[in-house]
Amino acid sequence: MNNDNTSRFISIFALVVAVLSCLASWWGTISTVNKNNAELEFRSILSWQQSLVYSLIDKGTKNKPTGMTFDEIKDKYVAAGLTEPKLKISKDKLQEEELRLVLLSLMESKLIYQTLLDTYVTGKTQQLYGVEKTFEVNRGIGSILRILSTRGGELTVAGMEEAVTKDTNITKEDYHTAVNQLIASNAVTLDEAGKLWSVSNPNPKKKDK
Repeated sequence: MNNDNTSRFISIFALVVAVLSCLASWWGTISTVNKNNAELEFRSILSWQQSLVYSLIDKGTKNKPTGMTFDEIKDKYVAAGLTEPKLKISKDKLQEEELRLVLLSLMESKLIYQTLLDTYVTGKTQQLYGVEKTFEVNRGIGSILRILSTRGGELTVAGMEEAVTKDTNITKEDYHTAVNQLIASNAVTLDEAGKLWSVSNPNPKKKDK
């Protein structure tokens, strides 16, 4: 191979490398943009969900001081999602399990409370019957979800009791009420070994099935 051919080969090779490098950089940029857009969409929809549910409960308790039932909230939530003009709300976001997770997030933030009457009220109506007891249960729910976000599959109901009661200073009764509420709403599940998993950190074996 003479010097001209060698130089030409080197030039072509350098050009190919440069093109591939540009393509890789472009693809990385596109991936980052797509990821950022997905995160932005997730946060926008979550913010919409939380604001809507809080508003529904706040308005509902003005006419019904004892609070709104889950079914009452669900009907209005689904209707609002189907007619939302600014965001594209998928049907998955309007399912019962999704709504229960939104309610749990609002309870963990102490923006709403679930009363012993099995209704939901805002923090403005804390003096209502049943809400005082619910403070402890909500603290238990928050603690359980925090623990399971990193320790899913490690603890049983009995095994997590001491950690939660010490963390929140609630009674064993309130702890078991909190666990049962989470299991009933499918926010927490039990595997075959009796170990607990949360929706944010689900059982990988169940997910693969």
